[in-house]
Amino acid sequence: MQQASPMKNPWHNWAIPMQCMHCGDINVAHAKSDLKETGFAYEEFMEDGWSRATWYPKRLDAPDFRFTPAAISAPAHEAYVARSNGANRAAILMARAVLEAICKDHGITSGLLFHKIDALESEGHITKSLQRAAHAVRDLGNDMAHGDFVKTDPTAEQALQVLAIMWQFIEQLYEQPAQTRRLLGEDEASSET
Repeated sequence: MQQASPMKNPWHNWAIPMQCMHCGDINVAHAKSDLKETGFAYEEFMEDGWSRATWYPKRLDAPDFRFTPAAISAPAHEAYVARSNGANRAAILMARAVLEAICKDHGITSGLLFHKIDALESEGHITKSLQRAAHAVRDLGNDMAHGDFVKTDPTAEQALQVLAIMWQFIEQLYEQPAQTRRLLGEDEASSET
C-alpha cells in the first residue's frame, strides 16, 4: 500500500485577528501570497498587505430600521447580511419573505403574495410604482421560493435592486410614518392620554 504524502502548497495564507478602532469588534484579515513571487512575510503584510486582504465578517451596509417592528426589521437585516456575503439567492428570498410579512402585518393575510401586494396598493398603503416593483421582486423570487434553482441565478446587481425595493417598502410603511408622528408630536400626545 502506497502512503499518501501531504500536498505542497505554494501559497502562504494569513488570517490575522484585528480589533476595529470604531466599534471594538474583532475582524479577521485574510491574505494569501505566492511564496515564489515575493516571499511575503507577516511583517510585510503588516506594512502594506491591507490592500490584498479580505475582511471577515464582510462589511455590512444595512439601513437602521429604527421604527420598524422586530418581526420585519430582523429578517430585513438578514437579507442585507446574506447579500454582503455574496448569497444573492438568500438575500432575494429573504427580501421576498419580508414583503409578505409586511402584507400580513398590515392585515392582509389570505391569498397568494400576488394578491397581497395588490391589496396593499388598493388599500392605499403603497403607490402603484411600489406595487409594480414588489411584483418584480415576487417574480424574481418565485422560482427560488419553490425550489427551482436551475431557472434562476441572480446577479449581485439584482440582489441589490431587490434590497432597495424592500427598503422602500419599509421606509414607506414604517419609517416615514413614525418619523412624521414624532415630528408632529403625536407619539408624545398619545402616550400622555
